[in-house]
Amino acid sequence: MPLKITAAQIEQIRHHAEATYPHECCGVLTGHILSEASKTVRAVVSCSNLHDDPSRSWYQIDPQELVRIQRNAYERDEDVIGFYHSHPMMSRAGRPAIWRKLTGLAALT
Repeated sequence: MPLKITAAQIEQIRHHAEATYPHECCGVLTGHILSEASKTVRAVVSCSNLHDDPSRSWYQIDPQELVRIQRNAYERDEDVIGFYHSHPMMSRAGRPAIWRKLTGLAALT
């Protein structure tokens, strides 16, 4: 199922990943499920990562924070349509290619 996301939303995720580096960032995507074939992101919600073991790159969103996000989305007639997280331990060489690919995908929407 394609995900329609804007370049500005991808940039918001990138800034979150940079701000939390070297720890893993995480967040929620809310929006609309248009059909079985398409989802459109309306909001990128950055979350705190409760997982604090620096030896492992994991993320854990506070359940109370997630409930708040779900309720806020419901009030805007949106759904939780996805989650995002970074890969801070990825080699520096691989990171630019991923951002170029994501930016290229956003350009299609």
